[in-house]
Amino acid sequence: MKNTKLFALLAFALLLTHCKETENAVSGNRMLTEVTSILKATDDKFIQYNTLSPGDPKKAIEQTKSWLQTQPTVAFVESVDSVIINITLKSGLETSFFINETNIDGFSLFRGGGNSNSGNILAVTGKKAKNDIKNKNVLIYAPAYSDFYKDAEMQKVVNILNKSGLVTTTLMKDLECSYEIIPKFKDYGLVIIDTHGGTGSFRVGNEIDTAQGNDEEILKLNIAKGAGPDAYAKIKANELILCNGYKYTKVNNKLIKYSCYNLKVTSKYIDGLPKMPETVIFGNMCYSGYSLPVVNPYTGKTEYSGIGTAFISKEPISYYCYIRDNKRSSEVEDGFAKSMEESLVRSLLVDGDSTGIAHLDSEGKEYFDPYALTQPGPPSEPKIYLYFRQFGAPDYSYYSCNDVFTDNRDGNIYKSVCMGKQVWMGENLRYNAPGSAFYNDDPANGPIYGKLYDYATVMNGAASTNANPSGVQGICPNGWHVPSAAEWDYLNIVTIGNKGGDLKDLNYWKAPNLGATDLYGFSARGGGFGNTKYEQLNFFGLWTTTHGLNNGIEAYQLQSWTIPLLKVNVGFNIKISCRCVKN
Repeated sequence: MKNTKLFALLAFALLLTHCKETENAVSGNRMLTEVTSILKATDDKFIQYNTLSPGDPKKAIEQTKSWLQTQPTVAFVESVDSVIINITLKSGLETSFFINETNIDGFSLFRGGGNSNSGNILAVTGKKAKNDIKNKNVLIYAPAYSDFYKDAEMQKVVNILNKSGLVTTTLMKDLECSYEIIPKFKDYGLVIIDTHGGTGSFRVGNEIDTAQGNDEEILKLNIAKGAGPDAYAKIKANELILCNGYKYTKVNNKLIKYSCYNLKVTSKYIDGLPKMPETVIFGNMCYSGYSLPVVNPYTGKTEYSGIGTAFISKEPISYYCYIRDNKRSSEVEDGFAKSMEESLVRSLLVDGDSTGIAHLDSEGKEYFDPYALTQPGPPSEPKIYLYFRQFGAPDYSYYSCNDVFTDNRDGNIYKSVCMGKQVWMGENLRYNAPGSAFYNDDPANGPIYGKLYDYATVMNGAASTNANPSGVQGICPNGWHVPSAAEWDYLNIVTIGNKGGDLKDLNYWKAPNLGATDLYGFSARGGGFGNTKYEQLNFFGLWTTTHGLNNGIEAYQLQSWTIPLLKVNVGFNIKISCRCVKN
């Protein structure tokens, strides 16, 4: 009896080994020409159906799907929102065919198809984050850049990033966005993925020549040329997918075929990447939150996770995406996607909002795509809400300069402000150092204009310097220093471009307060100056530096009747205002 059982177990083990070897052999012998052949046949059939129903390519997509289900090499077909056909062949290889709806200028209306026009939505300042995103490198990964963006639109986002002074931004466009960049996402603090998405995949920038796609060796060479030597094996393993389709302009019923095979990365590829614990990721694409497992109905096996699950499993600080309450997702309208991109960037870099509320509006409610509500849903979901949603840690942002700090010497509280790569006090120093004075010796002027200091008081024994940074703490709080003239020059020339009016407070100046915008929150006020008497309150603002000359110091001046920030000489004994810069 024992021998019979042992023989049965050995036979079963041999059978499993044989099955595994057979499976590996089948996988190894997969021919990618199967994919190019079915794409060619799908293309022909789609055009045939579209000709019968001109102007209704979504109907043609559904008819093409029905036809594909009858093909002997096809195991399973799925249409997604009537704009994408996902195809699984009996060999196990996968591919997709799609239509990309555009406006009359050729720009995509959806991060996957459709049309609409959402208004611009901006987040508002909310609770400040407790934790900093420490990695200051930001990547905008835009494989479909030319499908979505006019340069001015993307430049708006890049400007927000760059003007924050907190990060270094890398923008990758179109062909620059190879799939080989994706493992490097972990090297960035914030990654924004701007592309076309699917339930378990998204498009990258690699393009594969379609020439002689029915010849395996030539196809292999074309794949190596367009995507690298490893891509062929990864396509056979379904980590990458070859796909193709059309741009469609509804206004004139115009179809334009993509001239190359597109390449998609699947969540199976994402599943194999290392963790990304120091990164915030925004999947700014259709279906980015899809979290159900991708099952191959032909084999009954879970092939890989939905794209949302794949990214969340990498344990980023936060993952932002578009998702419905049932863990499914759908196509997202491009205008809404651009609004959410700007909103998130402003929240994390300008407002200092935490990751846990950057996706919420001013009432604390989640943003949702208005277009999705206009689409027919299943009976269980009479209205489809497609939310902009966050997963992961709820309390991170980049360090926000537009915050407050306390001078521990006297308890005075000051706001701070980002000025390019510098962090400045957003109001004049009020520290009660010996020799300092209120304008007109009136303490009521202190909260408005700060105090006035002569050069010796400001320097507190330090030597003159024009280094950048000065390195002179002087009368500034711990962690801050008195700026040199070189630092004021950087503020004036590099940061504000010689537009001193952008520094002026809208109040506390006599008319005409020319050019005043207080664009940066610097809130410069006309604090006047004094020695034996006090003069020019609300007409002049003068600020000290660490740079002493033979006959006085270099100082900086704003006037109510002019715009520029001017460099002037001031006597050592004249008492003027002081701003401090963060070390």
